[in-house]
Amino acid sequence: MMVSEHMRNDFETNNLREIDRLNQRGGRTLSFVDLIEACTLTAEMAGELTALVECGVSILTAARQSGTGKSTVLAGLLACLPPSEKIMMLEDKAAVDRAVAEKPKTRTCYVVNEIGEGPVPGYLWDAAAAKYISIAGQKLPKKRVASCLHADEIEEVYTVFTGLGVDITGVRSIGIILFIARRGRGRRVSCVYVASEKGHVLRWRHDDSADAFTALGDCPVPEERAAEFTELYRGLAARGINEFTQVRAALVENLRP
Repeated sequence: MMVSEHMRNDFETNNLREIDRLNQRGGRTLSFVDLIEACTLTAEMAGELTALVECGVSILTAARQSGTGKSTVLAGLLACLPPSEKIMMLEDKAAVDRAVAEKPKTRTCYVVNEIGEGPVPGYLWDAAAAKYISIAGQKLPKKRVASCLHADEIEEVYTVFTGLGVDITGVRSIGIILFIARRGRGRRVSCVYVASEKGHVLRWRHDDSADAFTALGDCPVPEERAAEFTELYRGLAARGINEFTQVRAALVENLRP
């Protein structure tokens, strides 16, 4: 189904509103330009992640400690969605059931605030969480998931999900699993794993002693495309543009529809 300009505008209004709902601690929602300037990640990492999100991968940000920035980084990643894709927030089991059965006519990103225990709106656990992750395992081009989890290691992610009864196919279908950690008074993306035919492989790692990021293995997207987004972020930073909606608007002009 072709998405009209009017529908894209409706999607954009909806998506910005839903992304803003992830900001539970007040203040303005931080953009990837903000995070680059805070050394949470590099422009190269942001460019590559943007190209991955453009390709339609599912997303998980993780940190065991609360307040580390899982939702903040997730918001930055959701800003990279193609303009013809709609965010749909799932807040309970009934919504998950509908999402699993749905065959959307347009691309849809199903977002859950957090996969975790507790009577908090937008949190999923047990069978509902397992069913939610199964959406990634469906491998349908118009459906993906994006959420947060309390975990510090890739093995812990697998342990949590398999303990909930998630089929291993669903876990392996999450294209980006990104970990954040506190480093002194700041925060750093400590590891980025990307999905491959052999399971998740480590692509980026933060070296605490040098406070530097290292790329490992091959770039999972065309390097030219990642470089285009890297230069976009650098250009925005040089011009002092870091407000979330402005960064999103610049991305919309460059993302494939």
